[in-house]
Formats: sequence, structure tokens, C-alpha cells
Amino acid sequence: MQPAEPWLVDRPAEVSQVIAALGDSGGATVGITTAVPGAGGFGKTTVARMVSRDPRVRRRYRGRVYWVTLGRYARRETLTGLVNGLIAQLEPDRAVTFTDIRQAADHLAAILAEGPRRLLILDDVWTGQQLAAFPAAGRCDRLVTTRIPALTAAGMAIPVRVDQMTDGQAQAVLLHGLPPLPPAVVAGLLAETGRWPLLLRLVNKILAMLRTDITVAAEELLGRLRAGRALQVDEVTGAADRRLDVADPDQRNQAVLTTIQASAGLLSRAEQNLLAALAVFAEDETIPVGLIALLWQATSGLDHLAAGALVTRLGDLALLT
Repeated sequence: MQPAEPWLVDRPAEVSQVIAALGDSGGATVGITTAVPGAGGFGKTTVARMVSRDPRVRRRYRGRVYWVTLGRYARRETLTGLVNGLIAQLEPDRAVTFTDIRQAADHLAAILAEGPRRLLILDDVWTGQQLAAFPAAGRCDRLVTTRIPALTAAGMAIPVRVDQMTDGQAQAVLLHGLPPLPPAVVAGLLAETGRWPLLLRLVNKILAMLRTDITVAAEELLGRLRAGRALQVDEVTGAADRRLDVADPDQRNQAVLTTIQASAGLLSRAEQNLLAALAVFAEDETIPVGLIALLWQATSGLDHLAAGALVTRLGDLALLT
């Protein structure tokens, strides 16, 4: 299991809710979701990883915790491959390969029905078809992360909401690895990010990459975020509501756009073009670094060594993970 990244902040309330919902009996399905339909970046996957590492969970399932990442575009053929892969983990000496998703799901259900207590974590579920491919059976519990609340609202799952961070959690993410900032600047950045983990991490990485006066840079970034939401200014009083409403998709999009533009501003023009080229890949899919290197080599003549260095730089800016 990969170690937790040093900047991650514990979310004990959500983790405890999930563990309590899983309960002591087998066959439970718990859905980690958000009150904001369709929105990512609240930390659902992060909370699921915290649950998977929790000593209480490791003891309960005796290490039998299995993780499957789906994504928006995982459909029949991809799903069949994922189920086959899980079957191979569960029964490495008796692994079989199915070409039909129903047969694969039925075989998986039979294995789970006869086996010991297990926890199956299904990350980034988008459709009922994806959920049905990994059935709950026997003493196997399912933990599902999804940005589609309806998938956990039909009586089939116990929902646990993961939304904005508390002030303390948000401040810990925002200031990780940074020198102290004036309280007014910190308060402004927390308001402008809406205590949304996605934006907090982006802002933190922007400031961490700068080799200048961090306070001045933070003030400039705060001003840029506020300017990006100028439409919230009350035309009569001139007052501004500076707190991001993460439930408003337009506000979310504008806040992310402004922050990513600030991150991209730390790149050269050539690096910005290479970053933009990654848009050819499907959203929410894992892309091998080698494939990225091939793309950049074909379009810009970048060799594999330089491509690897740029991938690392983009990761340092939280523009990819």
C-alpha cells in the first residue's frame, strides 16, 4: 500500500462515519458522496484511502481490502477487464478470463459469497452498470466513492457525505510547507477557495513553487481570485460576498480556471503548450507517463528524460497527480 502523502490532513469525522456505517456484519454498501452533484475535488477518494489504511479496518478485514478505480468511461469491455483483474487477485491460482461482463460479475459474486470477510473499495463510480459489475455478496462489504449522489440514495447504500473541509483542516492544507502568512490573507484565501480541497491544494502548490516574498505572492493570488469572481460584487452597496459557493458550478469553474491560470503562469510558453496537449486524453483516466512522453515526442520532439522532468514539474504544481 502506498504511504499517505505528507500534505494530507486527517478527516477523522468522515473516516469514523464510514467505518461505523460498514458495521460488524457483512454485506454492507457504504457510499462516500458529496452534497454537490457532479463536483469532484472534495476528497472522497482521499477519505476512502484513509479508511483503507485505518488500523480498525485492517483488523476487521485482516488485510483483505481490494481497490478498483473505475471512472466515467469504464464501460462493458473495460469493466470486464477490471472484474477479471479482481478475480485474479482473489483467486490467483484459479484465475479465469471472461469476455462477458454478466458472466464475470456472476463469477465474482460466487467467489465473494463463499469467502471470508472482505472490503471492496470502488473508486469513482459513475453508473449503476459499474456498481452492478461488482456485486455485494456474502460477507463482502463495498465502499463506493461517487460524485453521483443518486447512486447511494436508493436504499441500496448508506451515504456518507464528504464536502468542504473544516477551517482547521483547510488551513493545514493551505499552509503546508509554507512560512506563516498574515491572518487576514489566510482568511481571505480560505474564503476564496470555499475550503474546497481541490483549490486549497492548487493554491498551496503555487505559493510553494515561488521563490519570492510569499506574503506578497499570496496577496496577489488572493486579489486574482477575487477579480475572477467580480460578478459577485453588489452593484448597489459595492460590497462583495467573498465566500465561494461550491454548489454553484459557474463559481466553481471560474475559481478553478483562475487558479489553474495562476499555476500555468509559472510555466514557460512551451511548457504550457505541452500541458494543453494532455487534453487529448480522456477525463478521469490513468495515463501512463510513457504514453505522455510518446505524445510530447511526436508533437514537440521532447525526449523521454525531458518529458519525465516536465511531468514531475506539473505534479509539483498539482496540475496532475
